[in-house]
Amino acid sequence: MRDGLEYFNLMPVWDWRHVPGTTGFSKVYRISPQSVSANANNGKSSVTAMKFHSKDSLQKQNLSGHKFWATHDGVVVSLVGNIRGNISGSAFTTIDQSRWRGDVTVNRPGNILKAGSHKFTDVSWIHHAGFVYITMPFYPTKINLELKQVTANWRLVSHSQPEKRVSENIFMPVIDHGHIVEEGYNGYVIAHAATSREAQAIASKPQWAVMRNSQQCQGVFFNDGTVMAAFYIRDAPLTYENKLTLEASEPCLILIEDNRLYVSSFDATEKKITIKWNNRTFSVTTAATGVGTEGQTNEE
Repeated sequence: MRDGLEYFNLMPVWDWRHVPGTTGFSKVYRISPQSVSANANNGKSSVTAMKFHSKDSLQKQNLSGHKFWATHDGVVVSLVGNIRGNISGSAFTTIDQSRWRGDVTVNRPGNILKAGSHKFTDVSWIHHAGFVYITMPFYPTKINLELKQVTANWRLVSHSQPEKRVSENIFMPVIDHGHIVEEGYNGYVIAHAATSREAQAIASKPQWAVMRNSQQCQGVFFNDGTVMAAFYIRDAPLTYENKLTLEASEPCLILIEDNRLYVSSFDATEKKITIKWNNRTFSVTTAATGVGTEGQTNEE
């Protein structure tokens, strides 16, 4: 968020199937809690990962997968991986659903969209209200972008609220994953960009790289050396060019920044985890909260 007005009092007109950042399908009814969910951070940068499993009301359709967010230096890299499902329509990931405030520019400065429902297969970036939304060039990505006015009332959110109608202009970019049966992968990046020219510059020279987006591991490398990774299985080595080798003895989240290592286990228990980071080996003991700080890390 930039100033909080993106979402303030917007809930009556929201399409609740498209809560920002979620992956789902048109008939989704419930998202079931999963055992894999964790965060590691150092107060400046943050990595979050989870497994999700959603169902329809009849328990006949379902969708599952991995979600990963790496937040660093004004940039959020979001990965969606291992999407599997038994659904009748398309799976989708909602990048945002916020108040439409000003020009929406696509791919080049001056290419400003008008109100309507837009479908793209060649989007590199979208600029709106101080943010740039960037697709992953190595994934074929379909984007459905809604720019429209929606009218509703607060009674739809809570029966204690009045039926007075409200209208809002909505900006909603959505990744269309298509009909998913087996593994599906995609992702996007959100970054601060004051102008469309700044958005173009950020998209053309990314300061991040996706190291892996797989069933075993998801990871991002930033140009300043910051690393964020989620290991969903033990002993699954992660390498990136000649800059990094990383491995964990247990499923966990790892954040490396300023030559410090931060670890969080997925099951929130006290646990000893061995981390191999390039030519060094560390033994990290996570607390009962599942978090291990650099103060609990001893090099072997």
